[in-house]
Amino acid sequence: MSYEIAKALAEQEYDKFHVRQLQSYKLNFDKLLKGMSHD
Repeated sequence: MSYEIAKALAEQEYDKFHVRQLQSYKLNFDKLLKGMSHD
């Protein structure tokens, strides 16, 4: 496997992971805001 292919694959995997992280962060943030507005 060439360096270029390995690099591209790693970047794809990172992007997928990063998107999942952002989604879960956003969900947690929404929950936090809802919790604060109930006070």
